[in-house]
Amino acid sequence: MKLSEYNYILDGNDHEMHFRLAPSSDLAVINQIFQQQVYSLEGWPHKAILEQYLDRYFQNQSPLIIDAGANMGASSIYFCNTWKNSFVISLEPEKYNFSLLKLNTVGKSVLPLEGAIGSEMGTLYLSDPGHGDVGFRVAQSGEYEVPVYSVNHIIDIGRKSNAKPFICKIDIEGGESELFSQNTEWVSDFALIIIELHDWMLPMQGSSQSFLKTISQFDFELLHKGENLFFFNKKLLTQIQQN
Repeated sequence: MKLSEYNYILDGNDHEMHFRLAPSSDLAVINQIFQQQVYSLEGWPHKAILEQYLDRYFQNQSPLIIDAGANMGASSIYFCNTWKNSFVISLEPEKYNFSLLKLNTVGKSVLPLEGAIGSEMGTLYLSDPGHGDVGFRVAQSGEYEVPVYSVNHIIDIGRKSNAKPFICKIDIEGGESELFSQNTEWVSDFALIIIELHDWMLPMQGSSQSFLKTISQFDFELLHKGENLFFFNKKLLTQIQQN
């Protein structure tokens, strides 16, 4: 895809945001994130609690934010702008989305990884069910092979940049079923998990079942906004009140 096919707007911090014209969904994604503020915590007391947790426990380390299903990078830029000194690791399996993700995050504290997130390291295939730029997923067969990164591996990458877990955002078009099928101990390390579940898109397939089983084993508090569920880690965040 050629650079001449892109246009740009500003993200509010004098940063160029490149996007593809219709029929691409890029403008809709930008609108969701920067206008509708789908990842904003404004109006919730949990925002202040997260900020206190950040100030107290990340003085010498960067907060690691995982953006799984980063698409063209708008969400990664939003998180980078919102949470000071954060280090964002962004994963996107579709090659054209990934090219745009790389372009959009130049100059930001963002590490783009071309691939998917999963329960263990490996490879899968890109699958296009026909839902547009935001609907790609990975499966056992598909158009081409993509690497799969485990969360533990991503955390290790963050540690090498002096970053420790803070937020994990997951929007992977049903891939949450495999992600939470095993090796889920990392869940307890994140102060906030933001996830979009996809039972509505994959009826009677139980794609959310492994996530719901996993999250129920930990002490999280749930808030809901639009398509996203926000799980706040009470074990970590109540340390502020105890100390």
